[in-house]
Amino acid sequence: MKRLFLLVATVLVIIPAFLAFASEYVVKGKAGDYNVTVQIDRNPPARGYNKLDVVITDATGKPVTDAGVQVEYLMPSFPGRPPMMKYSTTAKQSDHHYLARLNLTMDGVWTIVITLTHAGKTDAMKFTIVAQ
Repeated sequence: MKRLFLLVATVLVIIPAFLAFASEYVVKGKAGDYNVTVQIDRNPPARGYNKLDVVITDATGKPVTDAGVQVEYLMPSFPGRPPMMKYSTTAKQSDHHYLARLNLTMDGVWTIVITLTHAGKTDAMKFTIVAQ
């Protein structure tokens, strides 16, 4: 009976912990008049390669599929100093998504800037992640 209780208790602890880390990391925000949803395939984001999936919609909810999307990711340094590391990549359009791959070269705080150019106008969305 004691073994059965230990087994059930272990399963009840492991399954919720696994489910908490199984979902993707999602950030929603605005870039000008556009709604931007960003999904990162690892939760929490981790050192190494992370896949980024960006969905852009206009004010009416219609997907924007003809924008130029640039992803800049940098590790901030001390105030008043340039970033320790700064990288940039172009997201490739695929169906109603823009896909990119980030190589987070070390653990820590990273600033992500999604810049989109559409209809002659450029807007950006900025957020922070912690790679572990």
